Amino acid sequence: MGEYESLDELNYLASLLDEMDEHDLAAFEVIAGAGEYCYSLKDLINLTGNLDCFHYLAGVENDYDLGYYWVEESGCYDTENMGALARYIDYERFGRDIQLEEGGTFTSGGYVQKRDSLDEFYDGMDVPEEYRVFSMEPTGHEMTMTTGVTLC
Repeated sequence: MGEYESLDELNYLASLLDEMDEHDLAAFEVIAGAGEYCYSLKDLINLTGNLDCFHYLAGVENDYDLGYYWVEESGCYDTENMGALARYIDYERFGRDIQLEEGGTFTSGGYVQKRDSLDEFYDGMDVPEEYRVFSMEPTGHEMTMTTGVTLC
């Protein structure tokens, strides 16, 4: 992001983040922290409405954690019916294979995998009126700025 970002866009983003629950906010931080979807405020604003396009696993930070999650916690495998064979599962190798197949990314906050393409609901141009900090109002031949929404 540049040093001259729009106050209106910053207020819009702050309002969207303020409306998120803890899980979504954590997912947003991890996904944005991965660096792929945060080139501009427009990207960050659009990311807030596209968190369902990602598979986020909090606390899964390496191949072993990912393999363990899929075998023991996801419910995909019944290790009780595997008997003694379950002791030979290589969680790290299994997790590495899953990560390579899915193309996911490990971050300090968890594992992120993009599942769907993101929808662009904000075009980077028209900040909704309720999030505008300043608006230009015509008064005869001049334009005067009036204060709009209070910054979050």
